[in-house]
Amino acid sequence: MQKRVIVRILLIAIMSFSFLPIWQVAASQTEAELVVDGDEMIIDTENNIIEFIGNVVAKYLDYQIQGDKLLYEEDKDFLKIEGQVKLNIETMSATAQSMELQLEQEFLTMTGDVKVFRDGKVIQGNVVTYDLKTGIMRVKNAHLEITGDK
Repeated sequence: MQKRVIVRILLIAIMSFSFLPIWQVAASQTEAELVVDGDEMIIDTENNIIEFIGNVVAKYLDYQIQGDKLLYEEDKDFLKIEGQVKLNIETMSATAQSMELQLEQEFLTMTGDVKVFRDGKVIQGNVVTYDLKTGIMRVKNAHLEITGDK
């Protein structure tokens, strides 16, 4: 059974009848919600960490991310997705073995057989960093193919 989490309003009372702080993913400047579906959810209330395992789909702003496992650290405003990661954004799509997304900074790091598909180009590398605010992408061990497809 899939679990659905709207992270900024969930997790009011869990375990020992104690109250948790309201979980909010995005910085106060944005009203974006992080919505995550997965087969299993593990909540670490001591460390403010939520982990999803199996068939994970996360939606944040206009990003959709799929993978086998997702770790969300509230204190760091940080997502880590592992295992056959797929990313879809309005302007591009990508695949990798793992991905880290710093939510407030909108900074993305993809590692392990990374392929980025954008504007008729296939960009490949071992590590790709992408500043979603500025549009600057850096690729290590880079390879570029221009396919002509848009």
